[in-house]
Formats: sequence, C-alpha cells, structure tokens
Amino acid sequence: MKPPRALFSWLIPIAILTFWAVMMAWLIRTEAFPEYFGTRSPGYRGLAHTGTLLMDRWMVIRFNTARIGYSHTVVDIDETTPDNQILIENETLMTLKILDATQNVRVTSRAHLDAFYHLQTFHFTIVSRGYSVTLFGRREKDQTFRVNISSAGNQQSLRIEIPDDAVLYSPLTDMMLQRLQPGQTVRVRLFNPATLSVSDIPVRALRHETLPVLGTNIPTIVLEADVQGLTMTSWMDGDGRTLKQETPLGWTLLACAPEEAVIQDETATADELLSAMAVPCNLPIDNPRSQTALHLTLLGPAKLDQIVESPRQIVRGRSAGKIQLRLLADSAVPPQSAAPDPALSFLTNDLAATPFIQSDHPNIRRQAAKITGSITSPWDKALAINEWVFKNVDKQPTISLPSALDVLAQRQGDCNEHTYLFTALARAAGLPARVRIGLVYLNGAFYYHAWPAVFVERWHEMDPTFGQNSVDATHLALLDGELADQMQLLGYIGRLQIEVEPSPPPPGGPRRD
Repeated sequence: MKPPRALFSWLIPIAILTFWAVMMAWLIRTEAFPEYFGTRSPGYRGLAHTGTLLMDRWMVIRFNTARIGYSHTVVDIDETTPDNQILIENETLMTLKILDATQNVRVTSRAHLDAFYHLQTFHFTIVSRGYSVTLFGRREKDQTFRVNISSAGNQQSLRIEIPDDAVLYSPLTDMMLQRLQPGQTVRVRLFNPATLSVSDIPVRALRHETLPVLGTNIPTIVLEADVQGLTMTSWMDGDGRTLKQETPLGWTLLACAPEEAVIQDETATADELLSAMAVPCNLPIDNPRSQTALHLTLLGPAKLDQIVESPRQIVRGRSAGKIQLRLLADSAVPPQSAAPDPALSFLTNDLAATPFIQSDHPNIRRQAAKITGSITSPWDKALAINEWVFKNVDKQPTISLPSALDVLAQRQGDCNEHTYLFTALARAAGLPARVRIGLVYLNGAFYYHAWPAVFVERWHEMDPTFGQNSVDATHLALLDGELADQMQLLGYIGRLQIEVEPSPPPPGGPRRD
C-alpha cells in the first residue's frame, strides 16, 4: 500500500516558491565589492549605466528528465509614463501529476519602476486548482508600501517598508553577478512576496565553465547560492544572461527558444517528488497511528541543533548532526507538576490573526461559533474543531499558498490546509494555537507533515488530517510557524535520516520486538 501522498504535498509549493524566488531574485539589495558599487548598492540609479534593461527570456523547467514547465521574463520601457516607465514581468508555469490528477501551478509577477528606477508597484499571484492568492503592493510615501492580499474573495491590507536601495530582478542584477570571479562572494538580500519575508543569501563564484546551450558552446561563470541551507547553482554568460539553474531537488531551468519552452509533453509525478523528499528509516514501524513511545536518532547536517522540545518530545542527547529523542504520543504525556513550566506557556501571537490564518475574519468566527456552539470547556472546543476539520475537509493534494479562508471555502487540501484552518478556528474560539511542522511515519519512511498544537493548560498536539485527537509517537516536531518559517526545512531535504531503536522502552507499556 502506497502512502496517501495527498496528505504530504504541502512541501512542494514551498520548494516551488523558493526556486521561483531565487530564480527571480524578486526584491534584492546587493552588498557588492567596493570596486564595483561601494559598500552598498544605490539601487537601480547606480546600476543603470551598466547596460540595457530590455529583455525577453524563456527557460524550460525539467524535473529529472521530464519537461514540466517554463519561465518567461520580460523587461520593457514605456517612455510615455515616467511614473511607471520600467515594466518587469515573469510567468512561471509548472505541471505536476499528483495521484491521478494533473495540476498546473502558475506563478506570475509584475512590477513597475519610475524614471528614477524606484519601485512603484508590484503584483504577485499563485494559482492552482481551486486556489488563488494575489498580493498587490503600491508605494504610498517614502519607503512605505501598502500591500493588499486577496484570497477566497476576501481582502486584507498591511504596510511594509521597502528601501530605495532595493531592486527587483532585472538584467542589471545579472550583470552585477557576472562580474564575480572564482573565489569571490556577494551577499544578496532577497524579498519573497509569497512570505513577505527577507533573507540574506550568499552568492559565490565557483569557476568558469563552457556550457552547451542554445545550439552552441557558451563560456559562463558558475555561481552558487545558499537559500535556507538549500544550494542552487547558476550558469551565467559574459552578457549577464542566466543560461541554466538547478537545485538538489532535481529541478533544472535551461535557456531555450520560446517554442521549446511551451511544449509540455511530459509530467513529473508527485510520487517522484515526495520520494525525493522523504526521510529514510532503518526499521519498519508497525501500527504507527497506535504508537505510544519511540526512541530514535535524527541524523542530518552539522547545523541540526534546533528542534521542538516538549513533554512529548524529549531530547536525550545532542551532538553535531545528531539528536537522540524520546517521542511520546500526546495522550501518553505525564501530568504536569504543580509549578507550571514557563516554556509551556503561550504567546499573544498564538491568538492573533495573520495574513493567511485569518482568525478575525467574520467567516472564520462564524464557523468557529457554529462548531463550538454552547460548549464551554476549552478542551471540548478543541475536540469539536478537530473533528469538524477532519470530517469536512477532503484529503486532496493541493499545491498552493495555504490560507484558512481558502480552505473554509474550498473544503479540500492536504495537511497544511487542514492545519491552517484548525489554527484559525481555534484562535477564533479563544484557544491559543500554533502550526507545528515536522515528520510523521507512514509505510516505511518519514514524510514532512504539518499538524496543530492547541494550548489548554499545556500544549496539546492534534492531527485533523489523520483525525487524531492526540498525535501518535511517530510525529517528530521540527519547528513551529507558517510558510516563512517552513522555508527552513528546505535545507534538510535529502539530508536527514532516522534510526529507530528496535525495542523502545515506554514506561508501563509493552515492548515492541
């Protein structure tokens, strides 16, 4: 029996968006070498003299040997509109087969700059089957932008600061990078509109290499960028054109003619993608949903030093690249002592609405009230919400930005959709709740998974995807947080292993031989 991979496809859009963000370098500030730009790049004004802004570039996207999509970038100039003189557009389309259904994931972006190369507006949309999220940002004054987020027919608004020394992707960015020589490094600040977060990315020049592309052999400089521990490699020619990009996930972009880019005669299956992301395990675990205790060792990168610790998840030992754990089912957690542990308390943020956990929206509040009705016990409220989400959200593979409002409207999704909706409903009902991210065992391997934790005197972990009021002991929590935090998992993909002890000794429980 194959694992129900519809439950675990949530990591695919994270990988897609990260790949897209690095490929586009959406909003970056460059800290280049003094001989190039001084201590800080002055943005477009300081770079404009280095070359033309006009571009029309097509790249085909492959997963292993399968052609799964394309990326098309256009940069144009409209001399008649000084306030929106420079237009930068990108469309990225990927087609993936998940179970028996083929899904298209389309990411589009557009930005306008004025005649002084200052960002004026930006627009970002991700669309997949049944789901669509759009972000539109407009400069209000100085460096303040108002961003409107549209999801499931509803809109939210917030303000963010974008400094004038920031630049969106353009050939000028490529021209700066192609000046690097082997051994040199530049730091790039990348803004990902999908997460509204900023991260610094080191870009290293590795070597010169001749690349066969576009029907000829072209001299290139090979560049390597680290994104949350995920290494991406690019080949750039002397004119600053990116001709090839690849990631450890098996995705590759290659410059091509337009007619070649739009041909999609193959699809990659989610089975292939998820198998590449699964964490191997040395021993099979029988009846994983009934496991009450496990002893295991998590092996990974040397920086594997942070992990969720709780009464359910006890760290027994720690060294570089190795964490020894004792995991309990949530129902097997021993009673707390009379003195509460400050680490078990909740934060104000655990009750707050966020752009994608819209617990203050009337639709969410109305549904939470309908579910909980006259229930007064916080624990019974949590149980009612967990049961409702399990029964009313279909288990369907979903490649999208998770949004509680979207899930409430569509009533389908994988583990991230179930978890976001539970968290929003719980917060609307007055229960502090978090999104917990980690691994869960199923059919021979551990898969990346999401489930909620709700605070009722202590943190209780539930799983509305599996219909569990208390998670089993194969739930290994790595971190708490939404999409921006989940990006941290990218550096672990393909680099983790789990060693399960053959006879875990849970107190008072049977031995498993």
